[in-house]
Amino acid sequence: MSPYLIFETASVHAGDPDRLFVLMDHLAPSEETQRKGLKFHPISAETLATPSFEFFDIYRKLEIPRETWGRIIARASHFYDVWLEMADANCIAVFLDNRDRVFGVKLQASMLQNEEVLNLLQAFDLAGTRLIANVSGFEISEIERILDRLADVGFLRTNTTLQIGFQSYPTAIEDCQLNKIAVLRAAFPDIDLGIADHISATDPYALVLPAIACALGCRSVEKHVCLSRAETEYDAMSALEPLEVRQM
Repeated sequence: MSPYLIFETASVHAGDPDRLFVLMDHLAPSEETQRKGLKFHPISAETLATPSFEFFDIYRKLEIPRETWGRIIARASHFYDVWLEMADANCIAVFLDNRDRVFGVKLQASMLQNEEVLNLLQAFDLAGTRLIANVSGFEISEIERILDRLADVGFLRTNTTLQIGFQSYPTAIEDCQLNKIAVLRAAFPDIDLGIADHISATDPYALVLPAIACALGCRSVEKHVCLSRAETEYDAMSALEPLEVRQM
């Protein structure tokens, strides 16, 4: 089975939804038949942070109205499996608004112990919802407890992917955690593994490291994407441009 690719849009839109529509057109699937994922972050400054937080004004700039997210998700779902990152109450609201078009959700490592987010999700039937849980900073014993908590929330282990990889600016190759793949595979043989790769997009390994991770046992690869790094204000460091995506 070919690796499953998830294109991460993060904050490349800078609050302009048209940038996402154009990006989707440039990344539109070619002759390949295998579906790919496209992930969005429908955040709200008010529910993500307090006004005193240093990045609050940036979060506000990145906001896109809920009804506009509905149009974005509807368009994306024609070509991609739509993933949403669950970072705050607004993300959960957008998920519920568009649940029939959302393929799955992701919880970053910082969200796996965020009881506000988990309790909001727990109010709904999630048995059929796919989950990516980023466990990059956790030891095996901690991951066991996290999986138990996620089961309480309603996520099934059979629908869960344990993901390695964290983002620094950029992430050094030696910090990509490839050595953790075998450890996770041995500890959780019944759960799919994935990697979020955030090394610099200008490093030649940016096109190679995903294949190495898959050869070691990852079933999915998450990669940042953008139209042009030179013209992208946020999250461009690790983002591949459309031609580079095809090369990868």
